[in-house]
Amino acid sequence: MVEAALPKVKIYATGGTIAGASNSNSSTDTTQYSAGQVTVEQLLQAVPPLKDIAMIESEQFTNTGSNQLNTSILLSLTKKIQGDLDSDSNLSGVIVTMGTDTLEEAAFLFDSIIDDERPIVVTGAMRPTTSLSADGSFNLFQAVSASISSSSRNRGTLIVLNDRIGSAYYTFKSNTRTLDTFQALEAGFLGTFAGIEPIYYYQPARATGRQLYPVSSLPANNNLPSVSILYAALDQGPAQLDFAASQGVQGVVIAGEGDGEADRTWLDSMTKLMNRGVPVITASRSPSGTVQAGNNFGNGTTSIPSKTLNPQKAKILLQLQLAKAPLDMQAVKDVFKTA
Repeated sequence: MVEAALPKVKIYATGGTIAGASNSNSSTDTTQYSAGQVTVEQLLQAVPPLKDIAMIESEQFTNTGSNQLNTSILLSLTKKIQGDLDSDSNLSGVIVTMGTDTLEEAAFLFDSIIDDERPIVVTGAMRPTTSLSADGSFNLFQAVSASISSSSRNRGTLIVLNDRIGSAYYTFKSNTRTLDTFQALEAGFLGTFAGIEPIYYYQPARATGRQLYPVSSLPANNNLPSVSILYAALDQGPAQLDFAASQGVQGVVIAGEGDGEADRTWLDSMTKLMNRGVPVITASRSPSGTVQAGNNFGNGTTSIPSKTLNPQKAKILLQLQLAKAPLDMQAVKDVFKTA
């Protein structure tokens, strides 16, 4: 009797805490450590049972903390993943290991570009490899398990950590330290795990507002348009907005108060930018809820509301849209209308 071949997956390692190691040789140190110290080969060696569930290819794409990544590096990785999926029909899915600081933005970028029914699973860790109860190895095991499951298909990019499966569109990092940092407060998780078996709560679906930007629509040099995120707070006037405008940014996202608002003194500068063809997106610094059009902010004249997207994801969406259609303000409005 011929045994069935194991499913094939590919892991792209980029560093992060999942590849981190303590600087003090302490097993209880979860703060003073360096990210990106362990190679993907070492990560795989620490999880021997993986060889029993999948044939694994791996690539050390980079090895650094995710706060050292940028959209140019991530676009290069995205194109690499899309190319590998297109050229290898035997791949069941792919996994990206990375730091959690910018994981939600990277996953959102992958989800907005990669066009394939096979799962792209992004995972990381909150404790370095040298820590007691380090979470990276089991997160990696569950990520591989999710990537080979037929139930994971047609769901877009998935975020897998701490026994949870989340949509890249809605899931975000909510805590600087805890293992359950990744949450989807409004939309909820897509599923969980029983051991290593993924269990989904719903049939496959994509986020309502998800936009697709094929690789062909992206810059060959991987440089996306410049978009700044500005933070609104008490006593915060429009000086930072005026400075951003003077630096030639191509778009602005405001992490606003409540429903995407700021001091009324911002309105004149916002309107001038919009009239110049520079989109201003009003998002919220609050961790959940939607941002809608108001009388002063988000009315289409002073700014465009981000709807369900937080500032960092709104920035990625705006960059992708500006790369596709640089001078089309109406297209930006249309894209965010369903975000």
